[in-house]
This record gives sequence, structure tokens and C-alpha cells, in this order.
Amino acid sequence: MNSLLDMVDFFIGSNHNTPMFYQMVVRAIIIYFIAIFLIRLGKRRVLQPNSPFDIIFIIIIGNILADAIVGSWPFFECIGIMILLFAVHSGVSALTYYFEPAETVFEGSPYFLIKDGAIDHQMLRECHITQNDLISAVRRHAHTNSLQNVKHAILETNGDISIILK
Repeated sequence: MNSLLDMVDFFIGSNHNTPMFYQMVVRAIIIYFIAIFLIRLGKRRVLQPNSPFDIIFIIIIGNILADAIVGSWPFFECIGIMILLFAVHSGVSALTYYFEPAETVFEGSPYFLIKDGAIDHQMLRECHITQNDLISAVRRHAHTNSLQNVKHAILETNGDISIILK
């Protein structure tokens, strides 16, 4: 048992010292394969950040992975926290799928910026979107400069603006 612990300490580094360069390389390779495995378990949601909930998850996981590689935190504890966060993310994703009020809490609601052809200036103000931002989105998505052809413009929960033409 002691020789196994010595081998792990040699390749990964102890939790008490700053790892050597080769140990960080081994840590990075291990973390890479664990992350690939967890992302595959998480399906596509992890790869397509659609809400602040997803973006925050990605930032936190990235920080934990970096800490595990450079030795800021103990290696195996970082892996455990990463696995726990993937499980929590999957649980919250399932909750938002099956329970609509949870979806509103974690992902937010879309906002109509143009409804039935009329610009909602109050909503633009609340969402901090200028009319130029709106026109830019119309050009990008509807390939026109005119708001006259727009039936609805919707600020989606992921920050995109969807355009529905008349």
C-alpha cells in the first residue's frame, strides 16, 4: 500500500507541496480525461451555455480544474468537487426541465422588445438595450435594416435577440 501511495505522490505530487512541472502535466492529462468523461455524461447542455446558470458553472469548473493542475488545492479534493458540481448541474438541469417555476428561477424569462410590430421602449430601457442594438440584431438575424418588417423581437434568456418577421 505504501508503494502505491509513493507512486501516486511521485506522479501527481503531494497535497502539501507545489507540484513539479511533470506532475502538473500528469495532473492536466488526468483532469482532461475526467472532464471529457463528465462532459459526455452531461450531454450537450454543458457544451452550449444557454443561461447565466450554465456560464457560472463553466467558470467555476474552469477555476477548479486550474487549481487542481497547478496545485493550489489538493488534487483529489478538486476532482471530488468537480464531480459533485457536475452532479448538481445535472440535477438542476433536470429540475428546470421537469418543473417550469425552477426554469424561471435558474434561467430567467424572455422579454418582448418588439411586440406585434410596436417597440416597447420601457422594456428596452429595463434590459439596457439601445435601439441601435435592436436594429443591429434585426440586420444580423432578419437581414434587413427596417423595423417595419418585424413582428416580434425577443430578448432570450441566453442574451440573444430572436427576430420574427411579419
